[in-house]
Amino acid sequence: MPARLSIKPKTQKKIHFLDIFCGDARRLKAMAKKRRWKNKKLVGIELKEPSGIKSRKGKLRRIIGKNLKIFYTEALKKLSKRKSASVENINVDYLLAGVHSNIKVSSGPIDVGGPTHYDKAADERATTTAIIKQIHRVLTPNGSFYVSDYYQNINWIIEQAKRIGFKLKGQQWITRAEQAKTTDLRENLAEIEIHRWARKKWGQPGDGITKLANKIESTHQPVRLVFSKK
Repeated sequence: MPARLSIKPKTQKKIHFLDIFCGDARRLKAMAKKRRWKNKKLVGIELKEPSGIKSRKGKLRRIIGKNLKIFYTEALKKLSKRKSASVENINVDYLLAGVHSNIKVSSGPIDVGGPTHYDKAADERATTTAIIKQIHRVLTPNGSFYVSDYYQNINWIIEQAKRIGFKLKGQQWITRAEQAKTTDLRENLAEIEIHRWARKKWGQPGDGITKLANKIESTHQPVRLVFSKK
């Protein structure tokens, strides 16, 4: 009787650093060149692929060097396919802002008996919560979850993360020098500079321009959070 062939299931290799909403992957590219990450698996996820990238077996991806891959797909879809406790470190820059620019409307318009209405903000927050849940599932027990966002969103993110099972290890303001390195923030920084210039030229303490400039600066000041599993 011939021996039965055993087919081993395809195993997923552990990811050492996953960058969600990685943009042009400048952080990952810099990491890949450092000795510390030379033999580590680095992965990025971004919804919008750059021009000139072709799909391979139906999966849109780009391989940069031996240890770096970028997948062009929805973050939630990619995370849901990962094995539990298979990623050591996960970073998300501007979580809610990233969901805002990466979300694909799935629920569609809501019929409320009057004019057609779609609550995108509610959909974005539901998607963000789902992403945090998946991050908690795929993160290793001793792993770290790094997330940054604008100050106005921080309390909500902390509340959701703690409810899902994360423990806040630390938080810090992101400096203007660090902000300038992030392409996505340049438009907001330009807006802040315009209001600063207007305040310096015409504004007096307490007038509308000053209040508006202060409000923009305070709500757009980004904060970085670090979480671990409880």
